Amino acid sequence: MSSSEAEVVVVGLGSMGSQALWQVARRGVSAIGIEQFAPGHDQGAGHGESRIIRSCYQEGPQYVPLIQAAFPLWRELEEETGQRLLTENGALFIGHPDSGYLPDAIATARAYDLPYELLDAGEASRRFPQHRLRSEEAAFLDLKAGFLRPEAAVRAAAGRAERLGARVVTAARVEAIEEHSDRVEIRTAAGTFRAARAIVAAGAWTEKLLPDLGLPLWVERQVMFWFRAHHPEEFAPERFPVFIRERSQDHTWYGLPSWYGVPSLDGETVKAAIHHEGAPADPDHQDREVRERDATPVSELVADGLPGLDPKPVRGKTCMYTNTPDGHFVLGRPPGLERVVVLGPMAGHGFKFAAAVGRIGADLVVDGTTELPIDFFSPARFERSTSH
Repeated sequence: MSSSEAEVVVVGLGSMGSQALWQVARRGVSAIGIEQFAPGHDQGAGHGESRIIRSCYQEGPQYVPLIQAAFPLWRELEEETGQRLLTENGALFIGHPDSGYLPDAIATARAYDLPYELLDAGEASRRFPQHRLRSEEAAFLDLKAGFLRPEAAVRAAAGRAERLGARVVTAARVEAIEEHSDRVEIRTAAGTFRAARAIVAAGAWTEKLLPDLGLPLWVERQVMFWFRAHHPEEFAPERFPVFIRERSQDHTWYGLPSWYGVPSLDGETVKAAIHHEGAPADPDHQDREVRERDATPVSELVADGLPGLDPKPVRGKTCMYTNTPDGHFVLGRPPGLERVVVLGPMAGHGFKFAAAVGRIGADLVVDGTTELPIDFFSPARFERSTSH
């Protein structure tokens, strides 16, 4: 087998692809990972120094088996690489107790016997005085939650895969993916790679690489900000859980207009951002300049809800969500393809699942099936809507 051939080729070594390459290589299967930038880059969705992970998943019960599988896999990656990737410091969800996020999170927690606490506004304010709550609000504390370090996780998985025998090809932009009766060919500017099966984990570039699938996707520009803490020790991970706050009682899937934040990782600043509501974006022509108009709505939320932070951000960073009409993941074999598995897009809430999604990809290309329940996320669910 030549250096451009393998049993499995993984296209994209970002959030999902790096984990998939690690999982394939763990099984002793020859694999090549192809990345147009380099693992841990800041051009897609898997960056920003932190990503929230939580267990009481309001978005639907179909996510719970996947997140339960992800936690131990993140720990296994830590053990194999010696990297600290996951911090379980809890997650605080602040909103109205009778609508929106909280009732659904409570229902998920009870159905799966997940650890949580429900706090009224007074108790939440006493325990977490960094937040300013209104009297009608309440807080749900997901005790098995916290944050991941995305860049480090991607680099750790890709590096571990390489040590296990996988080949990592960087600075190689994929130009075409073609499935044949006996192989998949991946054409890049650096040459053509061939494999028996392929995993495509291309995030915002999925539609460009697999246009014939007709997946109804759109890419959204997001901006994250870091705000200086007046007393940084109050926002350390052991004192300040990650948080998600509702912004109104309007409830659609995207749910809840909401914003979120992560404790200080540098001993100086706290990250905060609005979830969704970003402008449409092209991944190849992303507007990466951060402007005052990007910061203003987040600054207003910080000034109102987190008085211990300076509401003027010290820096900002763009990233991308790649969305689906129903807000759910795309996982599995697309209709009409036998040798290609797609992992994502993940609709703007997928990083926490990446370790489990990598396992799913390896299961599908090595074993042909997976024990994790993914039928709900099948790419085939869009066939009817795109055929008209």
